Amino acid sequence: MPADPGADWGADAGAGWLARAAPYIALTAAAAFWGGTWTAARGSYQDVSPAVMAFSRWAAAGSVLLPLLAASLWRHRAALRREWRTIALLSAVGAIFFNYMIFRGTQTTTAINGALLNASVPIYIVLLSLAGVGERSTAGRIAGIAIALVGLVVVVAHGSWQRLTGLEFVEGDLWIAGAMFLWGLYTIGIRGWNSALPPLTGLAAIAAVSVFGLAPMAAVELAYGGRLVPTAEAVYGILYVGVCGTAGAYVLWNYGIRRVGAAGGSLFLYLIPVFGAIFAVTILSEEIALFHLAGTALIVTGILVANREGAAPGP
Repeated sequence: MPADPGADWGADAGAGWLARAAPYIALTAAAAFWGGTWTAARGSYQDVSPAVMAFSRWAAAGSVLLPLLAASLWRHRAALRREWRTIALLSAVGAIFFNYMIFRGTQTTTAINGALLNASVPIYIVLLSLAGVGERSTAGRIAGIAIALVGLVVVVAHGSWQRLTGLEFVEGDLWIAGAMFLWGLYTIGIRGWNSALPPLTGLAAIAAVSVFGLAPMAAVELAYGGRLVPTAEAVYGILYVGVCGTAGAYVLWNYGIRRVGAAGGSLFLYLIPVFGAIFAVTILSEEIALFHLAGTALIVTGILVANREGAAPGP
């Protein structure tokens, strides 16, 4: 274990297949954590209102990250002073407003619609790249996005065109669609952040800013009819979303994106509904179907096609 827990835990990785595969493993694991986040958020929405859930998520994550990284934050205080504007912007885009909009959307939309809207992130990133924001999107990456998008549609539609055409979109979908645009900006920002901070230390700083930013939003919401009912579903949901879906997933996502890049790495979001189906089979004893296998095969193919040029070097 490195002396500095905030050190880049991928920097000392030796050459070889494991070192090359590490970013892809990290992105896959992040998608797995987020596959359960949709279920946890939807399962507790009646007990926890959006801003309260967003604050609780980052408060739980901060309670894990900040004690471990307090010494590293202090050692890098000069870099924190220099980079506070970037940290504040990433916190606002990728944590404060993104999380509020996600949990606001889950109040009224379905898990299927939420999974489908995840598909918009790589598309947003490609559109932003065409506008000169972020990295250039190659023809191979665009082809990979198209293949993976077809696989995602197969999964969420259960292989049925009638089910797909029968999907209804509500107000919550607009909130989630907007949140996914913010996530695209955050992903591009993380890739381009040439920080002097070790990655984990940077994430701990984002967590601290997010807690302070979300606290007044949660307080106002509670004052005007917000909810925080301490049911088992609410407690388990907050703990899972905070520890696994935030502290764990953001660490893995930021690490992977720094090395793979925003355009190729964002395709791993297509694995979220796949892992949701796996959780349903293993936890809820639901049956796996042919469309699960077909959709997963297409998604994995799309990811391989989009990333066949290899991971880009980290900043």
